[in-house]
Amino acid sequence: MEPSADIQHGTTESAKPGRSKTARVLNVRLLLGTVLAAAVVVPAAYGWHWHQVRVTASAFLERAAEHEAAGEWLEAARNLHRYLQLHPSDPKAAARLAEVFDRSAADPNGKARACDLYYVAIGLAAEEDRPKLRHRVAELQLELARFDGRRLTSAERETRDLLAADPQDPQANRLLALVLDAQLQSGPTDAVLASHASWLEQLSGEAQSLKQKGDRSRGEELENAVAEMGSAGGVYQRALRLNPKDITLSLLVSRSLRDKPELFGKKQQLAADERARAADEVMDRLIAAQPENGQAYLARFHYRLQYRLEGAESDLQAALRYGDDDPAVHLAAAEHARRQANNDRNSPAYKQACQHYQRAIALAPNLEMAYREWAVMQSMAGDTDAALETALRGLKAASGIFAQVEMNLLAADLLADRGKLDVAKKHLTKAAEAMQAMPLRAGRAVPPAMASAYDLVAAKWLLRQEKPSDATALLRKVLARQTTAGAEASQAYQAAILLAGVYASYGAWDAAAGMYERAAAILPENVQTVVMAAAAWANAGALERAAARFERAAQAHQSAEVWAALAGVHLQRLARLP
Repeated sequence: MEPSADIQHGTTESAKPGRSKTARVLNVRLLLGTVLAAAVVVPAAYGWHWHQVRVTASAFLERAAEHEAAGEWLEAARNLHRYLQLHPSDPKAAARLAEVFDRSAADPNGKARACDLYYVAIGLAAEEDRPKLRHRVAELQLELARFDGRRLTSAERETRDLLAADPQDPQANRLLALVLDAQLQSGPTDAVLASHASWLEQLSGEAQSLKQKGDRSRGEELENAVAEMGSAGGVYQRALRLNPKDITLSLLVSRSLRDKPELFGKKQQLAADERARAADEVMDRLIAAQPENGQAYLARFHYRLQYRLEGAESDLQAALRYGDDDPAVHLAAAEHARRQANNDRNSPAYKQACQHYQRAIALAPNLEMAYREWAVMQSMAGDTDAALETALRGLKAASGIFAQVEMNLLAADLLADRGKLDVAKKHLTKAAEAMQAMPLRAGRAVPPAMASAYDLVAAKWLLRQEKPSDATALLRKVLARQTTAGAEASQAYQAAILLAGVYASYGAWDAAAGMYERAAAILPENVQTVVMAAAAWANAGALERAAARFERAAQAHQSAEVWAALAGVHLQRLARLP
């Protein structure tokens, strides 16, 4: 019996009212064809996809290698990042990305990002590859601690973990010494040393546990390390013993021996002359270990200069002989010659300083510090045209946001001195914009010293615009930030001198004298400030105070002008007598 036409066409009559008269049936041949096609096409497509992924990934790696070879670290990092998006679990690529990005990082934000990438790499790396990555993380955390003190805790944790695993690790011992030194400089000494002692107790417990488990050699090694690190000074000396050519550690040990004997254990305590001799021997051993290292001689030059020891000049000459291609050596030589020149443009030392600055810039064209210090020297010597030219060159070379602020402020100050107030204002505006962007771009707030530098230059600009009230407000802000040392102290001195001048212009001689007194307290060795305070007291009619200040200045510096002024004050006092 032949099937009906309705069945052949896949339709049937519905027995129930309201239902469709058409029903769908499975097309088996189509289904089988689709399944067979999928079985062939899908694996082929999948294979083609992974082939494309492999080709793309390889291309990213090749580009990364090309950029690395050219020193284009940021571009290399971008290509490695794209590769890791395709192969996120590749430990070697993750470590390579961290290292390459690290080299491209030029500000705290970049270094913090590099830290994050190292932590990712550590999580993927094999156990034997992790110490190298952890070393660098600890170094970065220590660097970042200058901007964020909380980073010291992370640096300490990484370093302690490294030392617990290998007490003889030279780099970890070095990092522990530097971390401990940073903690002692920034935090309460008792709390820092108590934390260190607590950690040593933990290590002692681990040493005992190792010995009980039969690992006697490792246990004794840990015990010896604990005994040697019993004091902060012991930590420094142990680190130097394991890194005998390390310049930073040599200076740390030498200066600690001279200035901080309390950091050494009782058994290590020496008399002052013995400590000085031991400190000198540390620096001598540094030179003996590397007699042709310019940086080593430079370190001993700074050390001998700091403690007024003989031989500093010969060390500087040796540093120049062995480190002629080192910008840091030429910067130090320039600064030394600058002090000798004492702002005399005709002095041979002044010309030597200029030559060393030029050499430093030739070696490192983007070395903002060289331009800045050179321009300041030229300005103080009265060579304002050359100073401005140097400052503008430095501004073009400045790459980091801090350098841009400093060079714009220097250019603004020099331009204002020459009466070019409109151009100076433009540089002030650029400096202000960079400071406003600093938290986002640099990952930190504007340092107080930089804020004071801006306020000082802006106040000078306002004074030249004959707006003393606005300038006074800025100068008071500078004084409010005053600290006992460093850049803030120098800036507070300048602010006090400028404020005294403003008060004197109003005839408010009492207030002017008070500001000169404050300036003299900040820099007591500056006799000229004492003389200005004396003159202001004399103008205010406070002749006894004026005489006392003139006498103090005359005793500190024999000067005919000061003695004449003192005599004048005594004559005024006599004239008041009945």
